[in-house]
Amino acid sequence: MAHLKEGFICIVLCFVFWGMGAVSTAYAGPYAEQIDAVLADKRHNDVMADNIYQQIANGHYRTVDMLAVIAHEFDGDGSYSNQIDAILEDKRHNDVMADTVYQQMENGADRTVELVALIAHQLDPAGTYANQIESVLEQLRHNDVMADTIYQQIANESYCTVELLAVVAHELDPAGIYANQIEAILADKRHNDVMADTVYQQIANGHYQSGELLAVIAREIDAANTYGGQIDAVLADKQHNDVMADNVYHQTVNGSYCIVDLLAVIAHEKDE
Repeated sequence: MAHLKEGFICIVLCFVFWGMGAVSTAYAGPYAEQIDAVLADKRHNDVMADNIYQQIANGHYRTVDMLAVIAHEFDGDGSYSNQIDAILEDKRHNDVMADTVYQQMENGADRTVELVALIAHQLDPAGTYANQIESVLEQLRHNDVMADTIYQQIANESYCTVELLAVVAHELDPAGIYANQIEAILADKRHNDVMADTVYQQIANGHYQSGELLAVIAREIDAANTYGGQIDAVLADKQHNDVMADNVYHQTVNGSYCIVDLLAVIAHEKDE
């Protein structure tokens, strides 16, 4: 499997249909081919995955790739180009150095935080949210040092992604139209964290709340509601697959693939 070199025992995959996604490809913007290539990689690697952990890593890596496209779209004058490329290079280097699929998952989760933080800074030229962004990154570093396992690191990165996406959502909503919805998603994250019995449920919680925030962000960018049907379709897939999930790992794949599909919608919105 491309990028996924770990060789664990194969298990039966019940959720391969997730790899198909719900995003149309009938676009002609300058980034259209790149966006479609990321979605094609997601589908290909999903089919080629030997186990559900490789599917999760696939979702994490495609999230990074799609965020990099969006970061370039926001970067009109190329000010952040070197930083974006450096994050992608770190992803490639860490992938080569990874000994297990869990390290690949953590690699993708960490690069995701970095790119969302970068996008948050791009949208905040006046520095209004700078302290809030840095506070999340400081929390990330502290919790990473304190983590006992790689799963706790992934949960930490997943939660920090939610917090940074909330910043992005607020930045795109100066009139406060979505403010209550954003705060409700953060409240759900906190509630589900308290209710979680395992770190795996925490990771799934982070993925699900990230998906909810990305749906808000997609609607904020889509002022004319051109993409409303696609956003609704991705969320409907997420809800259906959540009901069908046999365990928390299936939920994590579901959340991860939902993130990629919503990022693809956002990337196409910005590519018009």
